[in-house]
Amino acid sequence: MPNKNPFIAEKIIISQDSTDFGIFMADGTSVVDSSGNIDAPVTSTNLTLSGTLAVTGASTLTGAVALNGATTASAAVTVGVDDTGYDVTLFGATSGKKTLWDQSADALILRGNLFVDQVAPTAETGAATIAAADLITGIVTITQSTGSTVALTLDTGTAMDTALAEADTVNDSFDWYIINLSAALADTATVTAAAGHTIVGEPIVESAHADSEFQSSAHFRSRRTATNTWVTYRLS
Repeated sequence: MPNKNPFIAEKIIISQDSTDFGIFMADGTSVVDSSGNIDAPVTSTNLTLSGTLAVTGASTLTGAVALNGATTASAAVTVGVDDTGYDVTLFGATSGKKTLWDQSADALILRGNLFVDQVAPTAETGAATIAAADLITGIVTITQSTGSTVALTLDTGTAMDTALAEADTVNDSFDWYIINLSAALADTATVTAAAGHTIVGEPIVESAHADSEFQSSAHFRSRRTATNTWVTYRLS
């Protein structure tokens, strides 16, 4: 009776010098080549391999998969497809600490501390164009002594799109701050619009003088609204 177990060969061919061998199914399909590589589709309820497994080509794993050792992905990793996602959880070393991408809520949930890289602030000393690269640092300082306001002009919408290529979707946004370190009461700074980049809210950031009516720092959010078009909002 033919053997029905796909992992037990039905024919073994050994070369005359006994140095090479191949394992084949009854129909001639190669199961293991002369180098010991599995080179035919095989199925089984359980498969245990000891040593290194090299798989060339696309592979599909159906069902739960447990990886019990260090794992390295040497190319892009994609979970799900557009409009059909899956939960991804990264656990910390402390109970309850984790990061969760909740696909049903379209939300990233962080249970723990978040640290961000804060580079040195962009420092201005007079009227200037605040380039996108300056805004993305998160903090812009102004120290001037002209005795009047100076214009801090936003980058154009086109320049923003070029510099921030990763912000390629409508409503992509980021927050940034201006701190006015100028000493004299009159040494304010005025955030000024540019082509394709408007401002909503109070544009004047007052100086650090004790008699200034408002605080000398301001919180802004810049939002992409269309191709080459941005709006910056004064939040506080």
